[in-house]
Amino acid sequence: MSTLFQKLAEYFRYGVVVSIGLVLDIGLLYTLTTYAGVPYLISAGIGFCTGLISNYLLSVRYVFRNRITPATKNDFRNFALIGVSALTLNQILMYVGVDIFNMPILLSKAFVLPVTFTWNFLWNKFMVFR
Repeated sequence: MSTLFQKLAEYFRYGVVVSIGLVLDIGLLYTLTTYAGVPYLISAGIGFCTGLISNYLLSVRYVFRNRITPATKNDFRNFALIGVSALTLNQILMYVGVDIFNMPILLSKAFVLPVTFTWNFLWNKFMVFR
C-alpha cells in the first residue's frame, strides 16, 4: 500500500472514530443542557471528555495501527494533554460563538468541530501515534 494511501486511510478511520466520539460529545452536550439544566460550558466539557476517552480507545485499536514506536504507558497521558488543549480551544470557541456572537449552542459547536478535529488529529498523529 502506498504511503499516501495509508495516510488517507488513517485519516478516514480517524474520521469514523471521531464521529463516534462526536455523537457522545454532542449527545451529552444537548441532553445535559436541555433536559438536565446543566450550564452549557459544563455540559460541553463533560461531552468533550467522554468523546476524548472514546477516541483514544478506538484510535489505539483501529486508527493508528501501523505505529513506528511501540505503545507506552505515557500515550494516554500525552493523548489526554492534547485533549485538554483541544478542550481549552473548544471552550473558548464555544464561549465566543454563544456568548459573544449569540449563536445557538449546536451551531457554535458545528463551527468549533472542524477546528478541534484537525487540532487533535495533527497533534496525536505526530506526538502520540508516530
